[in-house]
Amino acid sequence: MAGAGGYGGPGDGSNGGQPQGTEYTLQGVMRFLQTEWHRHERDRNAWEIERAEMKSRIGRLEGEIRTSKRLHESLGKHVRLLEAALKKEREKVKKLSNNEKVEDMRDPKEIAREIPPVLCYACTD
Repeated sequence: MAGAGGYGGPGDGSNGGQPQGTEYTLQGVMRFLQTEWHRHERDRNAWEIERAEMKSRIGRLEGEIRTSKRLHESLGKHVRLLEAALKKEREKVKKLSNNEKVEDMRDPKEIAREIPPVLCYACTD
């Protein structure tokens, strides 16, 4: 009696026509796909966060560059002004040491405006 009816063995069709263990394989594939999808989503979120951080950093660094350029220009103007004042003082001292008459000279600011700005190759793009 055990041969015709009963508990069924491999190949009697009791598992719905699927090979033995297929339901576990499909569950394994689904689990794998879900874990890969979640990993992909985590990576994508991490990349988006990193991208936003990099954009923020780029903006901050560009602002620092603009500030540095303005400061460099301002300091260059002050250096030219001081150089003109020093030149004027040296001429005055030279004339006084030679007992020459010192006449009123031009304002150092006017002289500084006439002096071309110093070219800095590292500062030009």
